[in-house]
This record gives sequence, C-alpha cells and structure tokens, in this order.
Amino acid sequence: MASAIKSLLSAERGSLSSKRLCGFIGWLCCAAVLIMCTVWDREAPEMVSTVLYASTALLGLDSVTDIWKDKTTQIK
Repeated sequence: MASAIKSLLSAERGSLSSKRLCGFIGWLCCAAVLIMCTVWDREAPEMVSTVLYASTALLGLDSVTDIWKDKTTQIK
C-alpha cells in the first residue's frame, strides 16, 4: 500500500512531487474537517472550500506544467 501511495504522489522521474504531496495533504485535511462537522452536526467553515479548491489545483498542477517542459523530439 505504501508503494501505491508513493507512486500516486511521485512525478515521472520517480521523485516525490511537492505539489502533489501538498495537494494530497490539503485534501485529507478538508475531508477530515467535513467528516468531523458531519459527526458533530455543525456547519463547515467557509475556508474549507477555498482549501479544497487549492488542493485540487495542486494535484493537477503537475500535469499542466508538463505541457511546457522542454521536450526535444528528433525526427528521423
């Protein structure tokens, strides 16, 4: 299970992606807050939606930045 989580959070080169890690941690925090608010029957703070949007953006940011990486292709 640890290798599955590491492959989820790592970039193509095998190194851990800080953007994906921060996004995943933010997403877990939002899920924990929403579960606690559901159990305690309280309204979630407004900040949770902002953190959730930012976390989702961080999770997808690696794929967007891959578009502009220098990819040299050789035509034979």
